[in-house]
Amino acid sequence: MQQVQSNISSNLIYFPHLSPYMAGMISFMYDHYQIYKISDLVLKDLSSKTFNENDVSGPKSISVFLSTLAKESPRLVMRQVSLVEEFLDNGSVTVRCGALEAVSAMLSTLTDNEEDYNSSQEQVSTFIHHLEERVLDTSPFVRSRAFNGLNDLMSNKAGIKFTDKRLRWTKLSVRHMQDRSNLVRKSALRLLSELVADHPYNAIGDGTLRMSVWKQRLQVIKDEITELEPNYFSDDVNDTANPMNETMAEEGDADKSTNEVGQAQGAGAVRDPQGSQDNTIRQHGNSNVLAEATLKLSYVSDCIKFIKMVEQASDVCCELLYSKSKSEVIGIIEFFELLDSYGIENAINGIKKMLHLVWMDGDEEAKKVVRALMINYTKLYLTYKEDSRDARETARYIAKNLIKLTYNTSMADLASLEKLLGLLYLGIPPDPAENKGKKAPQKPTKPIDGIVIDTLWQIFNHDGAPPKNRRGAIIVLGMLALVENKISVKGLSSILSVGLDIERKDWVVVAFSCIAITRLVPSKDPQSFVLPKADEIIESLKRVCLEYTDDGEWFHAAEEALNTIFTISTYPDQVCTEILKKKAMEVFTQDNNDDNIDKSVSLSQLLFLVGHVGLKTIVHLEKLEADFKKKKIAQDGKKSEADQELEMIGGNNEDDFSDIVTAIREKELLYTEGGLLSKFVPLIQEVVSKPSNYNDVRLQRQAVLCLAKFMCISPRFCEDNMPLYLTIMERSKDAIVRSNCVLALGDMAVCFNHVIDNHRDALYGKLQDENRTVQRTCLMTVTFLILAGQVKVKGQLAQMAKLYVNNDRGIVDMCKTFFNELATKDNAVYNGFMDMFSGLSADPKLEMKDYKSIINFVAPYIKRDKHKTSLLKKLYERLLKAETRDQWDKLVIVIKEFMPKEVGKRASDKNKNKETAAAKFFQEVSDYIKAGFKPPLRLEENLPDSSVDAEGDVEMEDAEGVEAQTSTVPDGEAGEDAESGVKEEEADDMEGVEATSETEEDDEEADAEGVVNEKESGVKEENNDVVPDEENEAEAEEEEEDGEVEDEEEEEDEEEEQEEDDEGEEIEEDDDEEEEEDDEVEEEDDRVVREKVQSRRKRAVESSEGEVQESDEEGDDDDDDDDEQMESNYEDSDDE
Repeated sequence: MQQVQSNISSNLIYFPHLSPYMAGMISFMYDHYQIYKISDLVLKDLSSKTFNENDVSGPKSISVFLSTLAKESPRLVMRQVSLVEEFLDNGSVTVRCGALEAVSAMLSTLTDNEEDYNSSQEQVSTFIHHLEERVLDTSPFVRSRAFNGLNDLMSNKAGIKFTDKRLRWTKLSVRHMQDRSNLVRKSALRLLSELVADHPYNAIGDGTLRMSVWKQRLQVIKDEITELEPNYFSDDVNDTANPMNETMAEEGDADKSTNEVGQAQGAGAVRDPQGSQDNTIRQHGNSNVLAEATLKLSYVSDCIKFIKMVEQASDVCCELLYSKSKSEVIGIIEFFELLDSYGIENAINGIKKMLHLVWMDGDEEAKKVVRALMINYTKLYLTYKEDSRDARETARYIAKNLIKLTYNTSMADLASLEKLLGLLYLGIPPDPAENKGKKAPQKPTKPIDGIVIDTLWQIFNHDGAPPKNRRGAIIVLGMLALVENKISVKGLSSILSVGLDIERKDWVVVAFSCIAITRLVPSKDPQSFVLPKADEIIESLKRVCLEYTDDGEWFHAAEEALNTIFTISTYPDQVCTEILKKKAMEVFTQDNNDDNIDKSVSLSQLLFLVGHVGLKTIVHLEKLEADFKKKKIAQDGKKSEADQELEMIGGNNEDDFSDIVTAIREKELLYTEGGLLSKFVPLIQEVVSKPSNYNDVRLQRQAVLCLAKFMCISPRFCEDNMPLYLTIMERSKDAIVRSNCVLALGDMAVCFNHVIDNHRDALYGKLQDENRTVQRTCLMTVTFLILAGQVKVKGQLAQMAKLYVNNDRGIVDMCKTFFNELATKDNAVYNGFMDMFSGLSADPKLEMKDYKSIINFVAPYIKRDKHKTSLLKKLYERLLKAETRDQWDKLVIVIKEFMPKEVGKRASDKNKNKETAAAKFFQEVSDYIKAGFKPPLRLEENLPDSSVDAEGDVEMEDAEGVEAQTSTVPDGEAGEDAESGVKEEEADDMEGVEATSETEEDDEEADAEGVVNEKESGVKEENNDVVPDEENEAEAEEEEEDGEVEDEEEEEDEEEEQEEDDEGEEIEEDDDEEEEEDDEVEEEDDRVVREKVQSRRKRAVESSEGEVQESDEEGDDDDDDDDEQMESNYEDSDDE
């Protein structure tokens, strides 16, 4: 027997493919011959095995064996439950997963049989405890398996036996829907969906879970109990029975939910003051009613607890709709459909939010998400519940639901709804998996047909229809007309008679009627389309623009009317000129005594029309230019080769046309004396520059908006008025004006990038505006400009990162979106990380908690080990120079984000040397951090009285008391080091960017090189900085030879260095005359460098705030000033 067990164990370890066969053999032996000792021995032997992280085949083989054996012979495994518990505590994740599958299989076996369940209550509770305990495992795979086990228990009709566990499992599911692993979140979501679909709270009512309905039922029961016993709710014992006064139930409370029923019965009996045998029939009746009422109270209270947790899960799912896992998103979409069917009231928030998923584009997984969204909306709004109704009734139901989708929506919601309805009108594509292999693939399903369109037009034309329904109908019709223009053509008469009827004073209907008219023109071939009733439409649009009203919705209607004119009119400039002239005459010739007309309102209308006409004129010119180029390309294709050569000789008229358009845009529209738009420029500047004189809020908004649109026309006008515009954006007290200014500034950045490039700080400054609307607008604008490449993010990434800790959830979400998109660009986050770190560290208002949150959010975007190591070197150099505890703490927070999880891990054989060097560096950083912060010493305290000994060696202690060592390096390398040091120093002075030295040589070479000075943002280096080792060597050599600071270069030729050390003389004789001159040049070069070093060291000692500068050993060839000085020295040398 022992030999058999040994062979089975060995085969499991060394031959993983035999695992299911071994389990089947042991199961066969037990089922047919009742041999169980082998299984006991095998399980005992396997449970004692331990595995390290690199073992793969062994744990996997044991996991498969254990799960297979438990599924085929669960009672055999039940004999050794203690060994299964040891498997659950195994260090291998794979083994723990197999043990959980075994527990789930045994639990299913016990719950399927009623007799086994009744006789094994304690064992069932133990198994459930193991599953609940493992939802807190460190491995996401184990946590997911634990939820799968609970889900299997609920789905096999055994869930009704665990009513007392439902609230606890619901709470676990809601909690782990916020897990970091999407695998765990999906498993928790499946369990929660099963709990909602099979909830036990359908004994009262229709089974829906509307919170408002259940609260009403609770109040009715409370009133009934109060009538029977007035002091029932005043007793402290029953305070917990009222869910209105408690927060989320504790873990232990959820397990006792069903026990409250029995307690309630006992409570009712105890509270009966006449509980003796002498009670009357009436008193017995009251006690029975009270007991029944307490049962209802407990039942309704549990239901309300359950609904609260489900609503909390719904809010969490709203945040998970934009998860990177597409399968998780599809599961959430289906979950919202389930919540809506059971009446969860806040599910509508998720249904509206998932509407924006329609823009998801990319691979097949993204298409699956869009298809799931279309199916979901079809089931929710476009599927009639009763099949017995006719087609007209179904169309009326669908039309009403489509109209309801337009209620209380933003412009972003309408844009997404327009996209979705267009896709639904074209039809839902069939599932690719179902069509695979079929000769005749399924056709798309069209939930919106012609009958629904006719019903929508009927609602729009109905005189008694509520304004809300008429608005919704024309909105939906305009959306569908974008896909098929025949829809608008069919209802053109209704649009003219109802939609553009200004007597109705419904400007929302007018605006969307104009949009529907715009969709009359097909997108494929607009040139050949003949517009019906064109003159009548133009006249109606003119009346809309010239109508006086103080309704703010008029501006939207007038905007869409002008857009429609520029779309359908052959000569829109003439039509708009007529509109502006008539409107100006009305404004400036109004009777001052007319009380029905407000001059500020009229002037606001005029300025709005002027600004929008100017902007649309530019768009119209660009459209004409594009049409001309298309025609030119078509004509060139028909010309012969001789004609094309002749045209090349004579010139290209395409460039002439573009030059004419540019001249009109930059010079004529706003600067021609006879131009119509140019006559309004002084008026606009007068209004916006004197807000105290023209203090009407609406007038100021429209005037500033008009000025912004004019600035988008001409770069000259934009540059001339930019100071005025920035002043308005900075000083205006109206948040809407500031928001409009930020938006328009983004448009100007796209049009005239060279003009806005010098005013980027003004744009970024509004990220910290006191108004959240302005912050959101600025963040959205800056995000677009940066991702589109119109504005550089360098130096401003810290401002963007600070928005991650904003109190507004919307701003935080947009900040996440920005960094997600920025991370897709090549190393964008890595390149700007040090700038961002400097900006965050230098902000005294940023709390340490918020600083840590920002770093934890941004750091994971840097994924490459090479980049992490590079940043670690730069940060470690700063850590060595940290002067305050605050600097130290902030640096340590960042360094820990980039440090490997296991410092000092053994190197692999393949890259042993490289890995060992990296591990050594990581260990050094780790040890330095563990040592804690030590305040640096002052440089004056470190410098000894005599820094030169008899042999010329320099001894100097750095800021931390570390001895600076001298080293000898060949001439060429020292020259390169000196040049790089000067270049980095110049880059610091001019750009304020931290200069860092990254050493990729061996440790000995790194020690030999000097420490490069580095500037931290907003903090000046003190005089305790270390003088580079090269300076020490130069000083030693110079004092030995000339008594002064000698040559600083480490990389001289060894022969020349030996001659200088021994003889102390210059090379005066040489056979070659040119070599002698070169030596003299080098000598003069050395003298210049020594003078620089002396002057810098002198300033560093005298000034308490001066910085120790790096000396240039041979001089920088790229430095013009040094070159000029060297040339003068050369001339002096020649004279001598």
